[in-house]
Amino acid sequence: MQERELPFSIWVLIQFSKQPNGNILISTIGMRDFGQMEIETESTLPLDQTFDLVRRFGSYIIAKGPVVKDGETFGLTETQRIKVRYVRSFRPDVNENVYWLELAEEPSVQRPTGFSASCSARTVSSRLGPRGYAGSGCRRCCGG
Repeated sequence: MQERELPFSIWVLIQFSKQPNGNILISTIGMRDFGQMEIETESTLPLDQTFDLVRRFGSYIIAKGPVVKDGETFGLTETQRIKVRYVRSFRPDVNENVYWLELAEEPSVQRPTGFSASCSARTVSSRLGPRGYAGSGCRRCCGG
């Protein structure tokens, strides 16, 4: 993931807060402007490392498109493996799926519950890119 990094921080805001359990909670604002899902994570790593992971992952997604599929892993080194999930955002203003980077074994953030809380269908749209993914890929509950 080190090829051509874009000036991600100019276009995408990374918000963060510290959870009561000491974990770092991060979410982005601006990925949707590039036609991509926002990024969220709760992390046990130090803030600077978590921030850098989100920044570099987002830069990669903006440059390459949505090439990381639900359940796949990525890393900044050959040995680092971070699972990426497509999940419903914890933020009420983002009523859609996001990239969730699994950086904490037991996240404390409350996820939405109910019918729209997670993608219940994996119906891939016909607007597929070279890697077979466009939008959230779900027409039934995610609209995309």
